[in-house]
Amino acid sequence: MVVPEDQLPGPLTITGIAFHHAAGSPSVALGNVRVHLGAAGSGKLGVEFSGNRVSRTLVLERNSLSATADESGLVVLNLDEPWEYEGGHLLLEMSFGSVSGSLYVYGWATTETRYISTTDLRSASGRLSENSPVVTLITE
Repeated sequence: MVVPEDQLPGPLTITGIAFHHAAGSPSVALGNVRVHLGAAGSGKLGVEFSGNRVSRTLVLERNSLSATADESGLVVLNLDEPWEYEGGHLLLEMSFGSVSGSLYVYGWATTETRYISTTDLRSASGRLSENSPVVTLITE
């Protein structure tokens, strides 16, 4: 997913990402989790994953990861190391090989293609959407 630069305040130190629990179990277990943060070429995505990237950094990698919604309803994934956002369009890529649980998160309808998804981790392209999960950046 991409967050256009005009929707982010200046430089940030990002320490985690969070999803807003909507329904189902408040817990989820994910296998082979990878999260990348980086820069996107524009505030709108194209169908090819690699074509959207200007840069990316692996910020979270786990063979298995369990997470539970906190009292405010956030399911927080803490990064392995803080990541410095310096400006520009923010690109968030998340992949996982397996899931256990039925965590549903809130989404929102954007006016641009800001979300791309696939069910095949080896796929070079995905399905574009204007509907995106609601994600909160955890910052210092």
